[in-house]
Formats: sequence, structure tokens, C-alpha cells
Amino acid sequence: MTVISVVLFGMAGLFFQLQTSLGKKYSYKKILIIDMSLLIIGTFGLLFINKNNSIFAYLLFVICGTGLE
Repeated sequence: MTVISVVLFGMAGLFFQLQTSLGKKYSYKKILIIDMSLLIIGTFGLLFINKNNSIFAYLLFVICGTGLE
């Protein structure tokens, strides 16, 4: 569980500066819509993770982390 938390919040921390610069270039509302869609896509994908494809959970947590920023 700790590795997943590091992946989730690490991606959020890495993409925070990118989100700030894109928010200044474009409107923050557009960036928030993209972030919310990434969170929805990542969460929806996590519903279908089982033991056979559990390695994809890390990829989906990366997607959720970029949306969380």
C-alpha cells in the first residue's frame, strides 16, 4: 500500500508545476476539467483490476496521480 501511495502522490507532486504553468497559459477551468476526467478514467479503470492484471494498477494510479495534481 505504501508503494501505491508514493506513486499516486509522487505523480501529483511532479505534475504540479506543469499544471500551474498550463493554468497560466490556458484557463484554470480547462485544466480542472482535464484533471477531473483523468481521475474518472483512472478510477473507472481501477474497478476492473484483478489478480491477473494487477500490474496495470500502477499505470492507473499514475493516471489518477496526474489528475490529482
